[in-house]
Parts: sequence; C-alpha cells; structure tokens
Amino acid sequence: MDWTILKNRITLGTVIFMIFIPFIAEANMQNDISDKIMKADHMLQSFINDPKGNNTNYLLGSALDCIDDIDISRLNIPKSEYNKLRLSLLILHLKILSEFDKYQIPNYKPKNNYSFNLLPPEGSTDGPVMGTIDPADIKDDRLRKNYEHELFENEKIGREISFQSELSSLKTKLSIYNSELGVISDLIYFIKNNYTNSDHDQSEITKLINIIITNHQIKNDILNALKIQPPDK
Repeated sequence: MDWTILKNRITLGTVIFMIFIPFIAEANMQNDISDKIMKADHMLQSFINDPKGNNTNYLLGSALDCIDDIDISRLNIPKSEYNKLRLSLLILHLKILSEFDKYQIPNYKPKNNYSFNLLPPEGSTDGPVMGTIDPADIKDDRLRKNYEHELFENEKIGREISFQSELSSLKTKLSIYNSELGVISDLIYFIKNNYTNSDHDQSEITKLINIIITNHQIKNDILNALKIQPPDK
C-alpha cells in the first residue's frame, strides 16, 4: 500500500477517534451517574426494610452521601435525559428527608441505660460470672425467662442508641448548606441548583413535595424556602 494513502487513513482515523472521545466520555459519565442513583435507591430501600438493623441503620446517610456526590449540571445530554436524572435525584432527596423525619427523635435520651455486659439474675448460675451469658445456661425456668427478657430489652436500647446516633450524623449532613434552614437545606440546595422558575419545574417540585413529605411543618418550610405558595388546607 502506498505510504501516502496509509498515512492519510491513519490521520483520518485519528481525527474520527478524537471527535468521538467527548461523546464516549459523556456517555460514561451519564452511566456512572445512573449507577450511583441505582446504588442510592438500593441503600434507601434496604434502610426502609430494616431501619434499625445493625447492618442497615447507617444506609440513609450513605444514600445521601451517594447522591450528594452527583453533579448533573455538567452533563451535555438531551434535556429529556437530564430531566429523568434530575427527577430521580429529587425523589431520593425527598424520600431521605421523609425517612429521617419519621424516625429521628430530637434530643434523644434512652429511658434506661444500656449495658455492654448484662449480668444474669443473682443466684441463677452455679458460680460467679463476669458478663453476659447464654440464657440456656440458666436452669431455673423463671430466672431464664426473666434474663431473656432483660437481654431483649437491653438489645432494643442499644439498637435505638446506635440508630439515633446515625440519624444525628445525618441531621448534620442535611443541614450543612444553611443551619438556619436546618434539615431541609440539602434539599433546597439541590433544587435551586438544578431547577428553574418555569411552570413545568415548579409543578414537578410541588407535586413531589406534596406526595412524599407527610410532615406539614416540614412541607411548608420547604415551600416557603422555595417561595412556593403552600396549598390551602
């Protein structure tokens, strides 16, 4: 093959490749964002299924971290695709806030102390013990049942302490952009940076807020912060 022809073909191939690089990068970025949204949604659903579980109580905060790491403003994609991503993110922001409000107990203090080593009832074992034991080792039925109940209640206290600690950390994240707005500030930041004052955008925001947010005070706080007229009661 003639060297000049080969050189021209190589040059043409390089130009074509360079032209498609931005499109490939854009597609990869969009796929990455879609994957993160799916991951956040999966974490949210796992939390909803078992909010106080030792392996799930932190997932609400993790889901927020995941979507807060997403920036759709730089995507050069069709408006319809952008709107789909934006809608998915708004729904996640609203659901996370709603779940937080459902379970968070302000100024939480447990009614009873949690014990890391709950001792069995006195006289229930043959010898001295230094910590928690298996209730099956207690021969007396009444003492064993009492100890099982104490262990159950103690575990409930421990799980609630751990759960409220996770929600307290989440409260800080939700309030990060504006302490005066409090826990709605993360949501307000997302909306103001990704939505406009168009009738379509405002309608979408208002409908989703009314559907997902059940706490009327929080709902009105959000609408007021966005300067959207709250619906008549």
